[in-house]
Amino acid sequence: MRAFNKCHFTNLAHLNPIVKAQKDASICGHFCPLSLQPCFSKLIFRVVNRRLNYYFECGSYFSRTQADFCKILCTFYQICHLEKVIRHSLATCSYCIAVFFDLSCAYDSIYQLGLLYKMSLMCIKGKLLHWVQDFLTDWTFQVLLDCTLS
Repeated sequence: MRAFNKCHFTNLAHLNPIVKAQKDASICGHFCPLSLQPCFSKLIFRVVNRRLNYYFECGSYFSRTQADFCKILCTFYQICHLEKVIRHSLATCSYCIAVFFDLSCAYDSIYQLGLLYKMSLMCIKGKLLHWVQDFLTDWTFQVLLDCTLS
């Protein structure tokens, strides 16, 4: 319990490159990086993630149509809703416009200080905010290849 009170955990990940199925191992793009982190760090990530999800879901911070990160809703719900809107527009001879965003790199480009500031405005303070700050900053990666670290 004392470790939780220190509000710090290791931001060191060992990346183990795994060759994708039926791909040539001599090409760098054919590897999938598998991150190996200490068990304690993974435990902290889970605790913080569950606590934040609970806080945001109970506080009505997610919109009704928000699906990611919500246990109740999922991507399937969004697809069903889109199908319903398309069917309705076809039945009423109206238009249906759908816009899709590729947010695959959104995490890498997030303004971290802005995120922490907005979280503090939502009354997320103390150890939880400090854990999120630790998670977002000072990451170091080492590649583990043939029992050798970079």
